[in-house]
Amino acid sequence: KLWKTDTTTKNKRLPFKYAPIILNHKNEWIAPYIDENTYNVYLNIGTTEGEYNFVSDKIMSDKRGERFIKELGIKEPDKLSYIKTSILPQYQSEDIQIDDEDCLKHFSIIFDYYKSLSGNDQQSFVELLRTSYKLVNNNKILKHPKDLYIYSEELSNYFGDIAWEYVDNKIYRYALNEYGL
Repeated sequence: KLWKTDTTTKNKRLPFKYAPIILNHKNEWIAPYIDENTYNVYLNIGTTEGEYNFVSDKIMSDKRGERFIKELGIKEPDKLSYIKTSILPQYQSEDIQIDDEDCLKHFSIIFDYYKSLSGNDQQSFVELLRTSYKLVNNNKILKHPKDLYIYSEELSNYFGDIAWEYVDNKIYRYALNEYGL
């Protein structure tokens, strides 16, 4: 580590922790910390949108840069906080403009977080998503998951000529296969 947390004033306030020494994903130089316990920049979690500052890929692609960032103690943001503050607000308006790639990134982050939970925590998270999150349907329209089916030949035969909506398998194909859906 570049420093150790202890009670001496010498290590409490090392100047470079609060100096603009990290290049973020917006190509801006920022300080790694806001205060002793609050990060100002995070490791990338697959997407760089929202309120968070993420370490530039330029730094992380260099072995020395990556080592420096890790020795600073920079970590990924809390995923639930990131989902609530950066992903879900994008799905709240009626006129949503999110491309397929971002929809897939969001889905991956949300599903990975869901898999890390268990029991009541999973149920609470699902309840949050029921009203706050939307998936792309077969007509390229974002819809709440409760209003969609997962496509299958059996369902197609069942509905016949009746119009029905299902999750766009082309966008979510890798996730559907990876998770056995």
